[in-house]
Amino acid sequence: MGKVGLDIKTMNKALIKKRFADSKTTYNKHAVAQQQISMHLAQLIKAQPQSHFDSVLEVGCGTGGYTRILLSTITSNRYVLNDLCNHIHLEAIENSPKTFEFIEGDAETVDLGNEYDLITSASTVQWFVHPDAFVGKCHAMLKSDGLLLINTFGPENLIEIKQTTGSSLTYYTTDAIKQWFEPYFEHVQVVEEKIQLHFDTPRDVLKHIKLTGVNALSSSSQRWSKQHLENFTTTYSNLFATDQGVALTYHPIYIVASGKKIKDLIR
Repeated sequence: MGKVGLDIKTMNKALIKKRFADSKTTYNKHAVAQQQISMHLAQLIKAQPQSHFDSVLEVGCGTGGYTRILLSTITSNRYVLNDLCNHIHLEAIENSPKTFEFIEGDAETVDLGNEYDLITSASTVQWFVHPDAFVGKCHAMLKSDGLLLINTFGPENLIEIKQTTGSSLTYYTTDAIKQWFEPYFEHVQVVEEKIQLHFDTPRDVLKHIKLTGVNALSSSSQRWSKQHLENFTTTYSNLFATDQGVALTYHPIYIVASGKKIKDLIR
C-alpha cells in the first residue's frame, strides 16, 4: 500500500552500479536537483541542536557532493562512507576527520558497523529493494540518542519519464514512508518538495538522465531505435512543453528521525 511504480525487485543492482560508475565524471556538473537536495539535507542538520557528531555514516556517497556539503556543516571524529561504487577520492575531501573510512557494497546487505551518532543519505534510498527494512537496519546501527536523516523520492518523481515511457522505480507516498519509521523512532518529521528543471528538448532530458546515472531506472540495457527516440521526443514535447522548455520533475521527500524506541532496543 502507498507505493506507485514498477516492482523495484526487478531492478538489477549490477546495472545500477554500472550506470552510476559510467556517470562518475559528469554527475557533479549535471546533478542539479540532487545538489539542491543535499543542501536541503544540510539545512535540516543545521536545525538540530548539535553540530558535532562523534561517529557518522553516510550511505550512497557517490562522488562526494553531499559529503563535502555535510563536512562544511558538521564536525565529527569518525566518518564512514558507503557506496555501491568505489569512485570517491577520500584524499580530495576537504575538512575530513581523522578517521575517514569507505565501505564498498550494497547498503541493504553489507555490514556497515554500528554505534553511529548520525546516519544520513542523499538521493539513494529510492534504489533499495526493501527501504523499510533499511530503516530498521539504521535503527540498529544508531546509538540510543542518534539521528537518522535521509531523503527518498515521492510518486511524482520523474513523472514525465513514466508517462512517456512507462519506466519508473517504485515510489512511496509520505504516509507509507512514515510507517517505515514509526516502529523504531519516537520523533519523525517528513517534509516533501518539488523541484522542476527545464531543458531545451526531450533529447536534452535524456542526456541529463544519462549523465547523472538515473537511466538505471530502466532494467533494459538495449539501445533505443531511431523510431523509438522519435516517438519519445514527439510525445514528451506534446505533454510537457512549457514557456521555459520541456519540464522534468523531481519529488524529494526528507525524513528526520530520532528517539529510538526502547522496546526495540531490547530485542
